[in-house]
Amino acid sequence: MKLNKYIFSLLCLLLMTSLSVAQSYKVITVPAPGELDNNLDDDWDEMDSIVVKGTINKADFRTLYNCARFGKLTVINLEYATIENNTIPEYALYYPDVTFDFLNIRRVILPDNVVEIGRFAFTNSRIQEINLPASLKKLSDGLFWRCEWFSANPLVIPEGITEIPNNCFSGCKAFKKLVLPQSLKKIGAWAFYDTRMEEMNLPEGLENIREYAFFALRRYEILWK
Repeated sequence: MKLNKYIFSLLCLLLMTSLSVAQSYKVITVPAPGELDNNLDDDWDEMDSIVVKGTINKADFRTLYNCARFGKLTVINLEYATIENNTIPEYALYYPDVTFDFLNIRRVILPDNVVEIGRFAFTNSRIQEINLPASLKKLSDGLFWRCEWFSANPLVIPEGITEIPNNCFSGCKAFKKLVLPQSLKKIGAWAFYDTRMEEMNLPEGLENIREYAFFALRRYEILWK
């Protein structure tokens, strides 16, 4: 009898836990760009994962930022969303006045038609996983600056990218292997400063490596293709 009560209690606890997890997951369709904030439920600060559908813009990214900064949001799925101009806006999930406060975003899923990611879009976050779509053609300054937990292994930069801009991956300390595209022509200043990568390639068509691009690496092995 006591065993049956124990099993029953355990099942109830598991059910309550499952319900709690389910309640923290939201799917929201945005009727028009800039309207995500108006379509959040009253418990927006309790959700830890969100799937966004519809067309979104910079204002909607600011809403996502607020959900992470002032709530519990850690996972953002934009796979089914359309982003204006197919461009992640600059400062998408970063607020410059909060320089040393790491945003608690852990995973971002981008749609497969993104062509550009703006300056400082994910700076100073706890992001660990993000997909860089094959459609991507342009990265920007400070994109993943001080994202210490960014752990893509390997970190594969898509073909078509011609430049790794200044401070793009500066301070990213968790990835170990870097795969650069054959289309790459330039690596900007401080682009991989203070990373912990151990293996990388330098494409034959690479023309320019700016100052301190690989400064303060602890260990690396350069492999020529």
